[in-house]
Amino acid sequence: MTVPRQSVPLVYGKKRADTADYTAVPTAADNEKPPEIEEADVEQIFVSFEARRKPCIWLFAIGLAATVVAAGYTFLHAVDKDWAIAVLVVGGLLSYAPVRMLQNEFKDRLIPQILGGYGFTYDRKARRVRLADYADVLPSYTSSSLTDHFWGASDNIKMSVAELTLRRKSGKNSRTVFDGFLCRFDYPRRAKVEVAVKSDGGAIGQFFSGIFTSGERVKLEDPVFEERFDVYSSDQVAARYVLTPSVMQRLIDLERRHRGLRAIFRGTEILLAIPDGTDFFHPGSFLSPIDRNIVRQFHADMKGVFAFVDALKLDAETKI
Repeated sequence: MTVPRQSVPLVYGKKRADTADYTAVPTAADNEKPPEIEEADVEQIFVSFEARRKPCIWLFAIGLAATVVAAGYTFLHAVDKDWAIAVLVVGGLLSYAPVRMLQNEFKDRLIPQILGGYGFTYDRKARRVRLADYADVLPSYTSSSLTDHFWGASDNIKMSVAELTLRRKSGKNSRTVFDGFLCRFDYPRRAKVEVAVKSDGGAIGQFFSGIFTSGERVKLEDPVFEERFDVYSSDQVAARYVLTPSVMQRLIDLERRHRGLRAIFRGTEILLAIPDGTDFFHPGSFLSPIDRNIVRQFHADMKGVFAFVDALKLDAETKI
C-alpha cells in the first residue's frame, strides 16, 4: 500500500479555510493514513500528555497568582515602579515555563511518529538548515528564527521544509519581513541557468535583490501565470524549459494561498520561500484539552506536499 496522492495545492498551516480561492473536497483518501503509523501509538501519546497537562496548568495558575501578588507588592513599596512590570513579565514567563516545556516534549514525540510513517525525519530546532543556502529567495533581515524542520524523499525526490521568521531592524523600529516556510525540492530537469519566480503580490518585495532585480524578464505563454508572477533569467529558452505547465500550475495554486512567494530554480533543485504566518506544528496553548484534529491537519498538509512532488515527477517522466 502506498501513501495516497491527491491533486491539491501545496498549502501549509491553518489558513486554507479562510481563503475562497480554494475549497478542499473531502474524499475517501482524506481518512487514509500510511500503514506505518499506528493509531494506537498516536492515541497513547495524546492520553499520556493530557494527563500531564492538567498538573502543569495548576502550576501555571499558582505561579501566575503569586506573580501578580509579588508585582502588586513591588508596585506599592518600590521606589521605581518599573520593577513591578519586570516582576510581572519574569514571573509570567517562569510560571508558563512548565507548560512550554510540555508543549515541546509533545511535539518531539508526536510529530516524529506521524512524519516517520511517511519516511521523513523531524527536528524541532532546525539545526540542519543553513539560511545562506536560501539567500536568493529571502529578503534582507537583521534577526532570524528557524524551527520545525522535516526532510526526506517521496518518489525518489528529496525535499526539505522548515519554518522561518525574519525580522528587519531599522533604528528603534523592528518589523517582520518574512514569516512562513523554506522549502527545497529536487527537480528532475536540470536548470542550465538560474530561473527566479516571484509573485506580484506581497508587501515584502522591496527587500529582495539579486536575480530578482538584475535578471532579464522572461515572457511566457500562460496568461494566468503571467498575470500572477514575474520571471527572471539570463536565458529565455532555458527558463521556458524549466517552467513546465504542471509546475506553473502548482505555483499558481500556491500563489492563490500565499501572496509574495519566491522561487529559484537552480541546477537540480527548487528553493521556495512561502509566506504563511501560521505555526504549522503548533499543538495549541495546552491551557485547554489537546486538539486531536491536528493529526488530520498534518495528513492533509502532507498530501499537499505530495501534490507538488507528483508535478515534479510528471515532468521527469513525460518531459513536457
